[in-house]
Amino acid sequence: MDEEELELKKQLKLKKKEELAKRKRQREIEGSRPLAKPQNTAIYISNLPVEGVTVDDLITEFSKYGMIKKDSKDDQYKCKIYSDSSGKPKGDALLVYVRPESPAMAIEMMNGYTFRGQNIKVELAQFDQELNNYKEEPKEYKRRKTDTSAKLENNLLNWSEDSDEKSPNAENDHTVILANILDMYAEFQPQEIADIARDIREGCEVFGEILFFKFDELLAEAHIQFATLEAAQKCREKMNNRYFDGRKIRAYLANEDISETLSSSEDFTDF
Repeated sequence: MDEEELELKKQLKLKKKEELAKRKRQREIEGSRPLAKPQNTAIYISNLPVEGVTVDDLITEFSKYGMIKKDSKDDQYKCKIYSDSSGKPKGDALLVYVRPESPAMAIEMMNGYTFRGQNIKVELAQFDQELNNYKEEPKEYKRRKTDTSAKLENNLLNWSEDSDEKSPNAENDHTVILANILDMYAEFQPQEIADIARDIREGCEVFGEILFFKFDELLAEAHIQFATLEAAQKCREKMNNRYFDGRKIRAYLANEDISETLSSSEDFTDF
């Protein structure tokens, strides 16, 4: 890669920093405004078989249409099968997704679907108490939302097999860097960043055991430290020039000259 391309890469990184700083200021401004009521991301499932259906069964079936939300207190999926006073299942359930577009997809694909021999009904949940009577103070809700998002982002963006594990900055050849993952001009919510980080990490787990994972939103990069050199090399080989959300990923080892990777790529326009 020549000096002109190196200079262009530096300028684009600087623009990314400026753009993210702008987004941060905008979030601070928006944070002072009254908080809007959360979107309903829950579905109500009825006409389920009253026997033999577990929460795990529903999670498996409905996770095809989006990420299912977890409770911040106990890390359990927000899925409940309703029972009568004797503890016998009534044949209906509630399930909560993370993204607002997931319920529509689940309803389209699963409403009227034959599940365990019965045609189930799937619809957007109607809350008489939990959502419609939203009485939590904005400040308290904002605090809880911020704490939960920060915890989620920290867990996903900075994940390691061992809390004492060295970071990718340590000298080793087992770390792969995936660049050009995000569009610097796009607006991302914390949950969206967490989803992208999760997708990247899970996609890399097929190559081998991961010891350390870090997602850098500022540089639009992911750092993945593998247990073996073989796994790192396989990841670098398979992920370089692969498309993710319409963007061409650049993959290289941490101890590798990035110019070797970029000069062998088809173009430089994605950065």
